[in-house]
Amino acid sequence: MGIWAGVRRLFGGGRPGYEIEQLAERLEMAVEDLRGVEPRYRSFTVPKRAGGTRTIHAPDDELKLLQRRILYRVLGGLRAHAFEGGRSIVSNARPHTNKRVVISLDLRDFFPSTEARRVRSYLRFVGRSRAAAGEITRLTTWEGGLPQGAPTSPRLSNLVG
Repeated sequence: MGIWAGVRRLFGGGRPGYEIEQLAERLEMAVEDLRGVEPRYRSFTVPKRAGGTRTIHAPDDELKLLQRRILYRVLGGLRAHAFEGGRSIVSNARPHTNKRVVISLDLRDFFPSTEARRVRSYLRFVGRSRAAAGEITRLTTWEGGLPQGAPTSPRLSNLVG
C-alpha cells in the first residue's frame, strides 16, 4: 500500500471512491434529480449569549432533508471527533491533560470561514470522484463556505478542519 492509500484509509477514505451515479444511488435519487436540486436558504439573525448576533442560513425543507441524507449516508463513515455522538468536550480534552501548554480559542465565523474549496479538496482526498465531490460541495456550502444552520456544517467543518 502506498503512502497516500494509507493516509486515505486512516482518515476514512479506505473504501473505494464513487462517482456521481453511486452518490445518487446512496442518496436514493436519480442523477438528474440530484443535479436539479437548487440550494435555497432562509437567512435570519439570532442573539449570541455574549452579545451581538449570529446570522443563520437555514436550508429550505427539501435541501435540509437531502443534507441529512448526505450527513448520514455519505459523511457518516468518515472519522471525526467533534459533533459526534458519545463524544464531548471532555473526551476531546482528555488527551491534552497534563500538557505544558494548552490553547483554547473560539474562531469568529467558523462555519462560513470553512471554504467550499477545502470541502471539495477533502472529499477528493478521501476518494470521491471530481463530480461527486463537486455535487456534495454544491449541496452543502453557501456563498463560498459552510452555512451556519445546515445539518452538514458541523460534520464537514470537523472533517476538513
